[in-house]
Amino acid sequence: MFMPEKMSLIKILVPIDFVEETILALIESKVFHNISRPGKGLHAERARRNMVVIEESLSKIDQYIKIFGGKVLKKETDEINPKPDSVSLFFDEIMEKSKIIDEEFEEILNLYREYETKISELDVLTKYLSYFQDLDIDLRSLFSGENIRIKIVAVSVDKADQFKKELDKRLSEYLFINRSSEDLKEVIGLIIYTSDKETVLNDMIRSFRIRVVEIPEKYERNLSRAYKDLYSELVKMREFLDNIHENARERYEKIKTLFQETYSGLHLLRDFMKIMSHSIFTDENVLIEGFIPSRSKDKVVKKILSATRDMAIIQVRDVGRLDKLEEEPPTYFNMSRWMRPFKMIPDLYGPPSYNEVIPIYIVSITFPIIFGLMFPDLGHGIALLIAGLFMYKYFKDKNVGISDLGLLITYLGISSSVTGFLAGEFFGPATPVARFLEGFYEDLHIHPPLSLPIYKSGAGVVEALYSFILLSVRMAMITLLISSFLGFLNSLINREYDYMFALSLPRTMIFVSLFIPAFFSNDINEVGFFYSYISLGQLLTVLGTPIVAETPMIFEIVKWILNISLLWILIGESVVDIFRHGLREGLSKLSSGFMELFDTVIMAIGNSISYLRIMGIALAHIAVVISFYVPVISLLYSPGILEQIYAWSIYSIGNLLAMTLEAVIAFAHTLRLHLYEMFSKFYRGTGRIYEPFIPITYHIETL
Repeated sequence: MFMPEKMSLIKILVPIDFVEETILALIESKVFHNISRPGKGLHAERARRNMVVIEESLSKIDQYIKIFGGKVLKKETDEINPKPDSVSLFFDEIMEKSKIIDEEFEEILNLYREYETKISELDVLTKYLSYFQDLDIDLRSLFSGENIRIKIVAVSVDKADQFKKELDKRLSEYLFINRSSEDLKEVIGLIIYTSDKETVLNDMIRSFRIRVVEIPEKYERNLSRAYKDLYSELVKMREFLDNIHENARERYEKIKTLFQETYSGLHLLRDFMKIMSHSIFTDENVLIEGFIPSRSKDKVVKKILSATRDMAIIQVRDVGRLDKLEEEPPTYFNMSRWMRPFKMIPDLYGPPSYNEVIPIYIVSITFPIIFGLMFPDLGHGIALLIAGLFMYKYFKDKNVGISDLGLLITYLGISSSVTGFLAGEFFGPATPVARFLEGFYEDLHIHPPLSLPIYKSGAGVVEALYSFILLSVRMAMITLLISSFLGFLNSLINREYDYMFALSLPRTMIFVSLFIPAFFSNDINEVGFFYSYISLGQLLTVLGTPIVAETPMIFEIVKWILNISLLWILIGESVVDIFRHGLREGLSKLSSGFMELFDTVIMAIGNSISYLRIMGIALAHIAVVISFYVPVISLLYSPGILEQIYAWSIYSIGNLLAMTLEAVIAFAHTLRLHLYEMFSKFYRGTGRIYEPFIPITYHIETL
């Protein structure tokens, strides 16, 4: 569950007459992952050339689909249907069909590209001139005047002020009429200047990289009329483009079956040629290599032998975690649909390696919990839950990535709702519903476990802050201990015994010693004293001024675990080198051990303190909500209707802004704690994604 599935390296030696049957059987097995090493032989070279032709044909067909607004639907099948009797003849047949499609669509594609380019150019020009459509004056004499000239320029907003200052400095007489453009993020301006400054102005335009708006000769130099003509032409072009869409759709409907057969056939040929291009050919035989899941090897062997009439020689070798091959096996692991959203988090680091622990299962627990602690609000959590469910449902069949993101937001919304209930917050900590939640806890004679009542005087604010600090420290110790242990486990799996002995194991023990005090007591003073004793207390004892005369036995045990672990890191690498290379070589490693010790101490302190952001962001959330809730309260108690409207408007807008911004901030900081504090201790993310060949039929629907 926590490790990638075991893979096997499969090598198939088959007579060249059976190569097609073998490759088709591998595709039908749905588990074969090609080796990345380039193949050898004339057939492999021919397959690489064929792949170029196939890719070009697929690219063209994808563009045709775009023209008529088609939607490609994929359907995984158990068998290739129809299975070609001869792939070489099938290739010729599909290429002929592809030519028929090109004859039907190539002319319309060129026309579409031409008009799409013209429309994009005219669209920008029309937007520029729209800011001067009220200027109904003939400016022809100024565009190439002998004494006075005019230019239309588009200046980026960040350069506009500096450009204006430069105009003041270098042009003695000029007029700059500007119109700002929020959507284009530019300032559109008319510069009227004396013709003797043409060279100076052109130099400025080049140095500031300013766009000069050129009006084609066929349009009038009356900006109002030019805009109207451009807009009219743009409308006509878009209508013509719509006609092209409709024409393409009609053409597709006439050859729909041939179109879909060709599209599916090209994808099958691409997979076939890819396997072939990585195979090794001789005059009589071919060697095909790749990876398959070990649990599927019997099924694959049986299928290949059946397809080749027992003419294939097959060698299947299970790949151990430490086996050194020319290339590392791909990483394959089963994952339920509901856990897939958490895959995107470690993927930011990279795919897991074949010989390391998969972090998705840990992340699926820690990520929602930490996010919820940073963003504890029942109302905001429910809003996130609804938004996430909408994204998941709406994009489920349209965009898998957005759908998965929606499912992740749903989980985070649930987490925020739970922590919000525990904090007694509903769109803030002082609303009527929040007060109802507080009453619920009062009836139970308990305090809301995650409440931070900074809006109440004398409400145990300091105690609540201490509780949240302790909670942040405990989350730090749990996740950092798990991360360190996973790092130890990875070094053990990979049999990196030197690293495991010298660094991984003692670092894990250090976090064990830091973990125990965090759960020693619910009183932060006692926890703080425990940490002080095992750190600062030791220094004071050495100086002859111990903190206390007697301490519990657990204090002494933890102190010695920490001391031994730190000493271990200092001398561990030296000890290993002494046994391997002798005393002199080992002692030379003491300086390296000191640097590792220093790095470990800084890392442990820094990582632990970093988790206090959980408390900080939770506090910031409450402070932001309170900041706009206080004026809302004063308005709500006003007698006027207008004040009531203002109150609810401020309340709604404030909550929307707070929820959006704080959710993004909480997500970013939760992500940071995982990518830096956690993953840096155990996760390499240098693997390759398992991408087996699978027979798929393609259906194209017009929208």
